[in-house]
Amino acid sequence: YDAGVLAFHAFPRNYLLSPDHWKALLQGMPLGCGGVALDVGAGDGSLCSPYAPLFDTVAVTELTSPLCWRLKATHMGGCKLETYATAELTPRHLGGRSHFDVAFCLNVLDRCKDPSRMLAQMHALLPPGGWLVVAVVLPPLQSDAATTVGSSQRRWRVTGSDFETAAASLIDNLLAPAGFAPTRLVRAPYFCAGDRYSPVAVLDAAVLVLEKAEDGNAHGGAAVRAAV
Repeated sequence: YDAGVLAFHAFPRNYLLSPDHWKALLQGMPLGCGGVALDVGAGDGSLCSPYAPLFDTVAVTELTSPLCWRLKATHMGGCKLETYATAELTPRHLGGRSHFDVAFCLNVLDRCKDPSRMLAQMHALLPPGGWLVVAVVLPPLQSDAATTVGSSQRRWRVTGSDFETAAASLIDNLLAPAGFAPTRLVRAPYFCAGDRYSPVAVLDAAVLVLEKAEDGNAHGGAAVRAAV
């Protein structure tokens, strides 16, 4: 399918967590309800719109013009929406904003050019104690979302043939070395566009809440506690 065409016609493509699920998962977040969130690679907005009302402002990034257009037309429950057409996560590319209270990276790390670099840029935008929320389909399979643009995709060291092993590898080999300490992990069905044989695909996604750690204080999989 062509994501840009679907977005232009305003067809919702993805589903991860409901507004109530997000409210429960994000309990205790910095500043409580309110603050400024960043959503990296927000797509058509179908994944960020359920949590958006929990914030005063949500800044979203995307690459293609149709998806940016779609995001501007997406109902976000009354929060202010800022849209940036960029792959770079720096204040210069984000309207001068130098920090965000919470950053979301939902089903993007496995599809971006350089997962470690993306994590480093998000780390720099979060204050001490700021939160990063990551969703990754497991078992892991990298797939470059922009194969015809820029450099080739850098491979990560996330492994594991089952959900639990892959989740531990995701934390130990990618997220903790980037300076994030996991606090919560949920396993959720991720509904997305399928292929010509099945219009809807149902995948397993790990959704993690992580805290920006002090230097050297990020812990691995043993630090995760389940959230319902």
